[in-house]
Amino acid sequence: MAKWWVRFRSKAHNSRETIIQGSDSAALIDEIPVLAAIAPYTQQGIEVRDARELRVKESDRIAAVAANLRLMGAQG
Repeated sequence: MAKWWVRFRSKAHNSRETIIQGSDSAALIDEIPVLAAIAPYTQQGIEVRDARELRVKESDRIAAVAANLRLMGAQG
């Protein structure tokens, strides 16, 4: 079984903000729903930009992830 790790590093010193955008959004398109699930447990959350493809894949993954996070008590 393959194991995958995603590590985020900020270019700004002491920054706690995480933004995924541009080519990173495209490269992580299948991982973004999982990242959204862990975002409420981070200090500043995770902001995802340029992920329009998530709306047109097999289903609207953005709407599905948002609905499921709300069911788990997330607010946004």
